[in-house]
Amino acid sequence: MTKIFLKTLSSFYYERMIASAPSDFTEMVNMGMRLEEGVREGRLTQDEGSSSKRYGAFAKKKDGEAHAVQSHVKPRRPSVRRKPVRSASNQHQVAHIAPVFRGNQSNPASTSYERKKITFDLIPVSYAELYPSLIERKLITPRDPPAIPVNPQWWYKLDLHCVYHSGAPGHDVENCFQLKTKVQDLMRCSILSFEDAGPNVKKNPLPEHGKSVNMV
Repeated sequence: MTKIFLKTLSSFYYERMIASAPSDFTEMVNMGMRLEEGVREGRLTQDEGSSSKRYGAFAKKKDGEAHAVQSHVKPRRPSVRRKPVRSASNQHQVAHIAPVFRGNQSNPASTSYERKKITFDLIPVSYAELYPSLIERKLITPRDPPAIPVNPQWWYKLDLHCVYHSGAPGHDVENCFQLKTKVQDLMRCSILSFEDAGPNVKKNPLPEHGKSVNMV
């Protein structure tokens, strides 16, 4: 760098630089600035007569050369180890399922009485007549009364009461959906059957003996 810098100087500066033999580039620039200062103050005479043009040359060269040195030196960047990226196939995928909201959730009793289009098998007697026999033979047991719904359905009648639901209002035993379902299940499982004759129940009619109950 010092050799390149010396080649750019005029003979006036070159001769004095070589004579003093500065040890490094910084010392050489400082020496050149002192020479320029001597020329400006009149203590040194420049043969080329271009002292005004050389004014401040060393200051500019110092800044330019220092910038050149800094631009040629590339800082070392620390090596960073990158973590391997896992493929999307190895990641667990969580499916977000939106909850299904059903109407009248605050009143489950109303949904339990929701009427469904089910065709029940016909029986030769009324459910009011059949109910005492079913209780006596322990084929059914009365159920707890449900809570009165806040927004009752169209079929809910406050003036009717169901004995199967412990006298709860809303419907009677003839229109009790759950009682009709229970009776139909007993019939299809051959636990309950009806005969054309008068009221007659066979002995040992309980279902645990594997026999059916015959009723009118």
